[in-house]
Amino acid sequence: MKKTDRKIAELVEALRGKNSSQTLLIGKVAGTNPFALKLYDLTVTKHIYVNQSFVKTSNAEIDGSIIWDSSQDYVPSSMLNFTKKMFRDDLLSVGDTVIVLQDGISFYILERVLKVA
Repeated sequence: MKKTDRKIAELVEALRGKNSSQTLLIGKVAGTNPFALKLYDLTVTKHIYVNQSFVKTSNAEIDGSIIWDSSQDYVPSSMLNFTKKMFRDDLLSVGDTVIVLQDGISFYILERVLKVA
């Protein structure tokens, strides 16, 4: 485990506390179709739950799901473009580091971890 990963794991442990039956883990996205997680020495392919916005597979899917219908209240095109950009930026790729909540046999991807400095 790299030094940066160890610091993230220590932060997660501090936030979690000692009395929780759930476990927070640091993982890597091992595959997106089918979705797989690499958690230390274990590759998980089942019982993974992830926000759908993280796994849209193409720009066409994003563009097709974020539209303005004339029967709805007006939405400025700048808002639609911002939303599309946000979804594109959120896409998970192989190798991305993620925070994972393990609850029993289920694995919930909470968020992607990005280097900012």
